[in-house]
Amino acid sequence: MASTTAFGKNHPNYGRIPWPSRFKNSSTTITLPTTLVDLLSHNDPLTNAQHSCVSDFENTISQNFLLNAEQKDKVMQQIQRLQEELSALAISRERLERQSFICKLVKSPFRRLPEDIIYHIIKQCPQNNPEFTEVFSPRTHIPTILAQVSSIWRASVFRQSSLWRKISIDSSRWKRKPLEVERRLDLFTTLSVPAGGISLNLLSSWYGDKEAGLHSALDWILHTWPHSNSINQLNLQLVAPAAVVKLLQNARPGQWSFQTLQFMIPHEYADISKETVTWGAITSMLHRLPHVQHFGISDCDAWRFDDITSWINGAHASSNPWSQLTTLYLDDALMYVLEWCSLLKACSHLVRARVRVHVADSGVNGTYHPLPGARVTHDSLRILFLHVSDLSSSTLESACSAVFIGTRFPTLNILRLSVENHVGQGDPCNQSLNCLQGVFPALKELHIQQPQYMSLTFSGFFPLFLAVPTVTTLSIDLIFDLLSDLVRFLEENHGAFPRLSHLSLLFEGHDIRWEIEEKKRRMCELMLHIRRWYSTAIANQGRLDSVVASSMKISFAWEEGLDDPRIQRSLFHTTEFSEHMQELCGQEPGVPIVVDCAGDQSTAHYYEPAFGGDLFRELYLS
Repeated sequence: MASTTAFGKNHPNYGRIPWPSRFKNSSTTITLPTTLVDLLSHNDPLTNAQHSCVSDFENTISQNFLLNAEQKDKVMQQIQRLQEELSALAISRERLERQSFICKLVKSPFRRLPEDIIYHIIKQCPQNNPEFTEVFSPRTHIPTILAQVSSIWRASVFRQSSLWRKISIDSSRWKRKPLEVERRLDLFTTLSVPAGGISLNLLSSWYGDKEAGLHSALDWILHTWPHSNSINQLNLQLVAPAAVVKLLQNARPGQWSFQTLQFMIPHEYADISKETVTWGAITSMLHRLPHVQHFGISDCDAWRFDDITSWINGAHASSNPWSQLTTLYLDDALMYVLEWCSLLKACSHLVRARVRVHVADSGVNGTYHPLPGARVTHDSLRILFLHVSDLSSSTLESACSAVFIGTRFPTLNILRLSVENHVGQGDPCNQSLNCLQGVFPALKELHIQQPQYMSLTFSGFFPLFLAVPTVTTLSIDLIFDLLSDLVRFLEENHGAFPRLSHLSLLFEGHDIRWEIEEKKRRMCELMLHIRRWYSTAIANQGRLDSVVASSMKISFAWEEGLDDPRIQRSLFHTTEFSEHMQELCGQEPGVPIVVDCAGDQSTAHYYEPAFGGDLFRELYLS
């Protein structure tokens, strides 16, 4: 038997081998015939004996290759057999777990909870959300799922009529499964009877340039479905409104009894709609819907409305349908100052409204009177969310004067004022203040909002601040650069807001540039100035220790998510600021300050409670 030699990296001839790249880093030692190893040390021709030795070794290698392949096949077969056994064991375990779950379920006291506890659990579950079509599906609708727990749960869930009054249907589901939609509608209607009717949200499925599915579903619901009179809120999310307006316009007067009607265009389709819907058609439609009290149109600009003047000219007729409205929601710029005043006259019974008014090119100046010789007094309005836009040629003071001059709101309790596209700047003037005096004699809450990116002189709001002495709640959306203006105004006007009890200031967190120590220090100083003014004002009124609980809140919110590195840094700094403010406030008496670092929610969501949100949300969730 020929002798062999271990051949590895330590062998002197190992480095002479031009190994392929896949073998270069191998640390495995191989065994070779000694004759073969000796041949690596020279390049002499092979003798017959040497050639025979190499050939015999090659034959042995070939046989070992075949043996290796056979053994690999056997191992692979064993692995496959073991995998099949493992899968069978997994299936068997799943059966055992399901059997065990059934046993635990039957014995669980959770199925036999008292009804009052079940009621509280149900109330903690998510409400039906009109933006999500899944709430209507039996596989995702929370009350439907809870009703499957047990007969006790089913009875408890079915007795909660408020859980079944909100329905959201995608028109594509109607197209695919009309019978399922009909059954679910009947079920919801039956269970929601004690709650006083259903709220129906119908969503469009946009294919190409057609909305046939939505038109078909709406036509069936309104004309064929026997329970159409149970609908008291109808929310239509669609792209092409003209056909739906015409359908409602052709109804018999009083044919349907819903009290809320809202048109919504999904944001992703706002650039698609090319239709023109006339105000005359809207007015004619409302004539046919005498029960509608709450009316809203979102993304109005995308609808391509015609001139609003055509509506104004016919809005004061003896049978004016706009006077039946108590809620009006127009969230895009549709009117100028003259038309805004006409709107107030036409909608004489409004309780809450959200509108946007253009002031550009409206002849706005300090003496402009929109309705000479006339005064618009609105005796019903209690909540007003007003967008003032396109101030490119006006100061904020003159714009506010133009919007409110000649008007009076004796019952208005809440004013939410949003300013957009502001360029002009000015100083407070007595003329602006005189225009606003007496406009809001009963105002309790004032909320000021402006885009964070705008550089706006805050003094434009001062005439309004001085004209509302009855305000008890003030919230302001600020940027750091405007804080000094606010402090200066408060220090110069100690009599402003004599009844103020709740002050809230909202900032965008990373606007402040916390890494600059001077800004951080200045922020604390300005906040302490505001606190001292606020505490002094309350003390001068003798209210510091009164029953009225005064409060001051500083909030920080961000548009980005918490995973954004900038937000993580800002959250750290705002938390540090909160701790420092509490320490400073403890050194002198005064109104308590609460610092809210709202880093777990976007600014958009944070504005919802602070600045009004959707006026229909309150109606929908009531």
